[in-house]
Order: sequence, then C-alpha cells, then structure tokens
Amino acid sequence: MTREFFVQELNATRTELLRMGALAEKALSDALLGIVHSNLEAAGRVKALEEAIDSSNRTIYDRCLRFINLQAPVASDTRYITGILEAIVNIERIGDYADDLAEVAFALAGKPLPPFIQDFEVMGSHVQMMVRAALDTWATLDREQGLAVRAMDDRVDADYQKLFQSLSTLVQQGAGDGNGSVPLYLVLVCRYLERIADHAVSAAEQAAYAAPNTTRR
Repeated sequence: MTREFFVQELNATRTELLRMGALAEKALSDALLGIVHSNLEAAGRVKALEEAIDSSNRTIYDRCLRFINLQAPVASDTRYITGILEAIVNIERIGDYADDLAEVAFALAGKPLPPFIQDFEVMGSHVQMMVRAALDTWATLDREQGLAVRAMDDRVDADYQKLFQSLSTLVQQGAGDGNGSVPLYLVLVCRYLERIADHAVSAAEQAAYAAPNTTRR
C-alpha cells in the first residue's frame, strides 16, 4: 500500500465516520419527534437507522485494523486511526440511546403528557447541536472547535436539572388517571439525552486529539 493510497483510504474512512454520524443524528431526531410530538412513524424508523449505524461501525473498525496490520503507520497516523476507533464507539452508543428513546416513545403512546413536554424538545435540540458540533469537528479536524464542545454540555446539564425538578414535582403530586409510569419514562429520556451529550463531547475531543500537530493529554 503506497503512502498516497493509504492517505486516500484514511480520508475515505473519515467520510464513512461522518456518514455513520449522520445516521446517528437522524436516529436522534426521529426519536425526539416520537417523544415530543407522538410521531410514532418517525420513532419506527429508528431501529433500521440503528442497525445501519452498527453496520457502519463494523466496516470502519475492520478498515482501521487493516491499516494497522498492513501499513505500519507512523505516530500521527496511529493517533488518527485510534481517534477514529474511539469515536465510532461513541457514535454507536448515540445510536443505541436513540433506539432507547424511540422505545420510550412507543411506551408513551396514547398516554397524556405533562404540559412541560416541550422542554424536552429544548433539551433535545441542545443535545443535537452538540452531536452536530462533534461531527463538524471530524469534518474539519479543528482542534479548538472540538475542545469547545465540552462547554456546550453546561446547557444540557441545566436542562436536565430543570426537567428533573419538574418530574419530581409531578411524581410528588401523583400522575393521576393511572399514568404514574409517564414521569418515570420521562426521567429515562432525561438520562438518555444526558448520556448522548457525554458521548458527543468524547467524539469531539477524539477528533481534536486526532487532528494534525496535536498530542493527547
């Protein structure tokens, strides 16, 4: 494998990572539509997206192992390949959590939702911005851009605390009408979104450390 061909293959692998990330973005968007707007058609699309994410994950993993076995990459290449391998784990987990969110959407179907359900859309949009920022960092390999994503998590933490307080109040007041499971399901939504945000931070920082002329901390 010539150096030129090796670099082309590395770039193609990064493109595949971005495609995998776009699938995760779509899965998250559809899952949120299912929860906030009771759009079960959108929620129903998530399973196939999650399976496509898993397939892409395996393809990228196999490619990276082939690079390591056949090319004997230099230090900067190794950092780049390792960053890709770590990032696809985080993107795959985002897909898994999107699938979990879609399952919650089906569990909530037909149940009355609290008046603050739109606050989940706000939290979801903040999480989506973090995922997009992480993928943009992989597109640009801009170190400063990647390291800035962690600060975006503060908004998600604030959303989490606000929603958790609202849900705690709802539980204390009693859900009524036999729908006591609703606040419990929505607590899961908060936790899944928080975890997606954490994985977005990790994916962004992996891109930052994989960028040229950078070293790991």
